Amino acid sequence: SGGIFAALTTNGQTGVGSAYGAVFDDTGFLFLGTGDNSQTAMTTSIDEKITTTNQTLFLSTGFSLNEQWTVSPRLGPTFRDLERVTTTRTTIDLDEGSDLAANLPNFTLAEKTSLKTEYYGAILGADFAQKIREDWLLNVGVEAGVAKFSSRSSRSNALSVADTNVLIPGRGLQRDGTATIARIAGDLTHLAQNGAIITFSAYLDYLSDAPYVTSQITGSPAVTGGGSNVVLTGNGETFRTYSIESRSMISVGISLSAVFLF
Repeated sequence: SGGIFAALTTNGQTGVGSAYGAVFDDTGFLFLGTGDNSQTAMTTSIDEKITTTNQTLFLSTGFSLNEQWTVSPRLGPTFRDLERVTTTRTTIDLDEGSDLAANLPNFTLAEKTSLKTEYYGAILGADFAQKIREDWLLNVGVEAGVAKFSSRSSRSNALSVADTNVLIPGRGLQRDGTATIARIAGDLTHLAQNGAIITFSAYLDYLSDAPYVTSQITGSPAVTGGGSNVVLTGNGETFRTYSIESRSMISVGISLSAVFLF
């Protein structure tokens, strides 16, 4: 499926005009314009959704370090799942040239990139607990580990021109590697006389490799034009490439909880 789109606009008051053309199918598209396009607007919006899950099974034991501190070392396997879905929507609102002219259809391109990464590894950690007073308890936990990760990406473009919709599939990507995991957390718990348990918690998570999809522009097509025409020449060159890269990710959180016993 696909189509060819062409539009010509003129303005008798200013004596200027513009022309637009597009050719598209499920393998790609081409959009060109010439003339006065100063009133043609192009807007881009980006929406990204990130979902992560973390599952760890620990084998742990506790013992007294001294009269004040209790230590509970732990060791176990871990599984993490990280999903990123990014949708980039670009809309070209063509200028009709005159308020009396009929409305021209918009040119809309929506690019959706889905990335799923799974981590399998092991974590070593320990909890350190101390009773500050009879009604106050401090707990600090630290963890560190290593995990293998496997990342898979899929991409597609949805093009809409003059009520004609075309889906352009993209090439899948893959990346494997090793990541470092670390975490530090702390809890301060107060045991109130009325039976309430109030806890203030804070944590910091570190992940050395959080994959993401990026694009690189490697060139531009040969476009020539004058006042009345535009010419594009090419031999099937690739002007944009995609790859999976990774960077570190840090997440921080705090919480306040209260439990009342009756």
